[in-house]
Amino acid sequence: MDRAVLSQRITGIIGDLNRLTNTLYSLNMTDIQRFPENYEVLSIDAAHRAEVVACRLRHLIYQSTSVKKEEYLETAADVQDIEINCRDGIVEITLPCLIPGKKKWKSCEFLLDPFNAALHRYAEEHTMPQFRHCVICFSHVYGRDNADRRVRDYDNLELKKYLDLAASYI
Repeated sequence: MDRAVLSQRITGIIGDLNRLTNTLYSLNMTDIQRFPENYEVLSIDAAHRAEVVACRLRHLIYQSTSVKKEEYLETAADVQDIEINCRDGIVEITLPCLIPGKKKWKSCEFLLDPFNAALHRYAEEHTMPQFRHCVICFSHVYGRDNADRRVRDYDNLELKKYLDLAASYI
């Protein structure tokens, strides 16, 4: 990659990080008790900005180093605690609480690419059951200690991509 292009992309990521830092400062100064809606908007904005930065850094790695995309995404899957197990004919996939909204393609890439890498690695190392008919369930598990506002409206989330990807392996 040309040094000027590399520098331009790194400068863009630094700008994204500065905007993320500013959002986090605002979040830190927001009184969650008095302004819970503002706090929610800022926290979601901060999370989305962080996801965009992570994805832009991934692309920079793929384009400017010898690290292969598949290798990196396997490590990203480990960092995100994506787990896949098969016991007694039941495939269980555990994803972090990061499932993105339908319109946030960078958010989707942040989790979907490592998920794909984890599924691929698991399928290479284990025999995956082949189902003629099956039921796929999404379970969203919340801890009792979490506030009610953390329960998300999953009608607004893009689960079909995860379903299609999982179904392609089983």
